[in-house]
Amino acid sequence: TTPATTGAPEPTTTTTTAPPTRPPAPWADEPLLQGDIPAVFVEGWEAAENQLWCSALAPVSTGAGTAGAEPRRADFGGGWAVAWDLPGGPGTDATGLACEDCGRSAFGVAGVGLTWDESTGHRWPTVVEWADGSVLGYGGEGFDPGSPKTLGEIHLTSQGCMYQVWTHLGPQHLVGLVDALRFVEGLQAEPVELR
Repeated sequence: TTPATTGAPEPTTTTTTAPPTRPPAPWADEPLLQGDIPAVFVEGWEAAENQLWCSALAPVSTGAGTAGAEPRRADFGGGWAVAWDLPGGPGTDATGLACEDCGRSAFGVAGVGLTWDESTGHRWPTVVEWADGSVLGYGGEGFDPGSPKTLGEIHLTSQGCMYQVWTHLGPQHLVGLVDALRFVEGLQAEPVELR
């Protein structure tokens, strides 16, 4: 005898692979209060030409090895920037060359006067993506893996500008600095959609 058929198809098993879960963006946390950050952030952002489309981002902490670092406004045409000078530490001298112990501009954060595009962050050797779609790309300045300065570009999906973060204290310091970035209450632009 032959088995009876019901006309139903044979059961099949389908396996799907979920896309990797991305971590929440650091700036998704509560914004910092203006009184909790160096005044130079407020001064720089209020003077910036891009404040309508580029919120201030400030770190809750500058990380290990930065005790004694002094924040100051830095010049980023059209945007805002804060650089920390670290006496006796590595940095960039007044001519723009790396130095081992001048400490000038040892690390910093900027909202540059340029808009981001789809390549922002993705052109670097190391890329980090967050759940909100924001992207960090980083590596040696000038795409030189031997550079003493690590540079990062950040594209925040809700902002119109490109952010830059830099450090002479190594790639781990840069990642820690980015992980510490938060919006600042009262220094926030309206969300922008450039696509």
